[in-house]
Amino acid sequence: ALTLGLLAMYVLVAKWAGHYGWWMLFYFTFIQSIHFPADTQIPFQINLYFGEMIRQFRWAIANNNWWWLGLLWTLTGMRTCLPLNKMTKNSSHMKIFCAMTLTIFTIVLHFLVFPALWDRFFIAHYVVIIVLFLTMLVPSFLVKSSD
Repeated sequence: ALTLGLLAMYVLVAKWAGHYGWWMLFYFTFIQSIHFPADTQIPFQINLYFGEMIRQFRWAIANNNWWWLGLLWTLTGMRTCLPLNKMTKNSSHMKIFCAMTLTIFTIVLHFLVFPALWDRFFIAHYVVIIVLFLTMLVPSFLVKSSD
């Protein structure tokens, strides 16, 4: 309910402020700069969208260092899900892995809407993933033991 309320608020404010809309912003940012975007109507074109998604994904693989997020997530998943011993099937580790998975999922959703992997969009995600990973490795990282 909160998400829907925030989405409705975003749409209302964007409409009131004269926002160009998602496709115009996408087109202007990734495909072609337009001098007067408010006066221009460009219909959504699926081939342009997917072409740009593929181009941005290739660029990210070649030029971006965000692969380490996937590495931390994979290591956490291996530590959580592989039945190496009873310690690994720990419910707190599973909660950490689920939180990391949700964080990675929000990055993927963001990429699908706006395929720019500019770090300024993801600083909070990076911090959350690092803190969760450290919490799993060092259980007293966030909570001090009462011993």
